[in-house]
Amino acid sequence: MAEKPEELVEELVAESKKGKKIKKSLKVKEEEAFKELKGKEEASIKEVEEDDESEESDDFIEGETYDLDKGDIVSDFRKNDFDNFPWKSKIKSAKEFFNTEILYRHDILLQSERDRISGDYRIELKGYQGGIWSFSVGEDVKVVNRKLDAEVVLSMQQSDFLNIVNGELNPQIALLSRKIKVTGDIKKAIALQSLFAPSVD
Repeated sequence: MAEKPEELVEELVAESKKGKKIKKSLKVKEEEAFKELKGKEEASIKEVEEDDESEESDDFIEGETYDLDKGDIVSDFRKNDFDNFPWKSKIKSAKEFFNTEILYRHDILLQSERDRISGDYRIELKGYQGGIWSFSVGEDVKVVNRKLDAEVVLSMQQSDFLNIVNGELNPQIALLSRKIKVTGDIKKAIALQSLFAPSVD
């Protein structure tokens, strides 16, 4: 039996209302999802900004270092404090240190410090970009990239050596923690820290 026009109209109106309700429901869900996404985005941006602020205010080097001027162990050592160090820049490899930096650091030593560390040394570095350097200290420094006889031999990881010459690791702490193995005159080995990290007035 065919539907009456009135019934057909009523059915169409009901279907239309039902469709509007579905659309409204979808729109509400879409708005809720958008608000949630926006909230997460804002929270993420805030977190990144807080991390940036934290890095700016707490840019510390891990572990302790040694203030050669004051004779104290420093634990709150900032990376930007390198600007106040007597040496020129952060050393990136042992090769760089022995090719140029060691000469500069020797030049700014006091005569008494040079006399105390006068002698023949050998440093054996393990790990990435490691190697063996022999050098003699007197009125000047002579360095060769090979194994020669020495009064004092120091063996360590190249990473620990870089931490020492960059002021990030106290040489005495490295000795006590056995990060450095010493063969020969231990007193000269300790005195050698003045060449690795010299102080100036």
